[in-house]
Amino acid sequence: MHDQSTADRRGLLAALFAAVVTARETERTQRHQAATLANSTALSQARESTLRALLAYAAAIEALNWPVPREILADIRMHQGIRAYKAAP
Repeated sequence: MHDQSTADRRGLLAALFAAVVTARETERTQRHQAATLANSTALSQARESTLRALLAYAAAIEALNWPVPREILADIRMHQGIRAYKAAP
């Protein structure tokens, strides 16, 4: 039973990391398009999606009492900083 639980956790982490990768790719695409088409709404939505995916992945790792990788923590801080900057008057 322990092995199944470990497999389930690893499967969940893999799915959440795949969501992070997909969100990053979407954000990268939107960032490029925003630079050429000035479509900042789609870029903002992509950034929020990436932040949600990063937070979900970090929460799942923390639930296992594992350390969250520094790159993930740095990405979370960066996205939160961008959100705070955009929300400032």
